[in-house]
Amino acid sequence: MKKKIVVLLGPTSTGKSEMALKLVNEFPFEIVSADSMQFYKGMDIGTAKVSAAIREKYPHHFIDIIDVTQEFSIANYKKDFMELHKTIYEKGKIPLIVGGSGLYIRVITENFPVEKFVGKNGDLREYLNNLALDELRKIAFDCDPIQTQKIGYGDRKRLIRLIEYCKLANLRISDIKNEPPPFEFLKIGLMKDRAKLYEDTNSRVDKMID
Repeated sequence: MKKKIVVLLGPTSTGKSEMALKLVNEFPFEIVSADSMQFYKGMDIGTAKVSAAIREKYPHHFIDIIDVTQEFSIANYKKDFMELHKTIYEKGKIPLIVGGSGLYIRVITENFPVEKFVGKNGDLREYLNNLALDELRKIAFDCDPIQTQKIGYGDRKRLIRLIEYCKLANLRISDIKNEPPPFEFLKIGLMKDRAKLYEDTNSRVDKMID
């Protein structure tokens, strides 16, 4: 039987953090942040982190874990989560992923095979970044035509990463297949009327700055 994970997701200002606190009071959940900006220490204005007092009472994993000079990729997130979930289950609780950043959620729910990804190559990136966009897309298409067609025309960052992976791993990203995730998920999505969402977002930013 697969282990269960609950995912609470939705746009900014839909009340995910507040809902998460209500859920941990009712169910044996432990909160795991999937908000990429909340990983960074010191980035409090604009990220709407819950207070330190609340985090002391209700554990929130993956908040304030790295310095702004460091990187925390989806590969790092998946690796750390695969260790963390064991600890949470040993307590007799269930992970409640709350976010935020769709890619960090999907690396768990869709089991992206990030373990197979290669590191960065600074010289190659610099060379590719200086190329015209059309030339960059041509190189990407020659490397991996299927994956290139899935990338937005002007998305230079993803095009460079595609080429970099192809050159360093000698493998096309489109050839990598996701294995079924080892978990069973319950996904809860929060929504608001768009006008109300914008109003609440503006109000929240003003409060954080104050």
